[in-house]
Amino acid sequence: MRKNRALMLGGTGGKMMLKKKDRKKAINTVTLFFKMIRDWKHGRYHRSPFKAFVLVGVAFLYIVSPIDFIPDVILGLGLIDDAAVIGIIWTLLKKEISLYEQWQSLN
Repeated sequence: MRKNRALMLGGTGGKMMLKKKDRKKAINTVTLFFKMIRDWKHGRYHRSPFKAFVLVGVAFLYIVSPIDFIPDVILGLGLIDDAAVIGIIWTLLKKEISLYEQWQSLN
């Protein structure tokens, strides 16, 4: 597979392919998340992204914690629950970021 068509990500036991447009969407979502935090910090965005802070913090703690539903020692399977947490958090953050994006388009 050509390198310029897809980015190969391994580590979860399988392979996931992100096409170029999906990579751009992911980068845009992360960029908007940091802009949302910045605008909230400076008082421009009044909706509290506290939920987003908590979600990212809990996900980070779960991923780095040695205590998991499926231990990381079990190769392949141990990373599946971490990937699931990332997927769930990503979905929830996209909702919060879409609200920020709507606010940003109005201002």
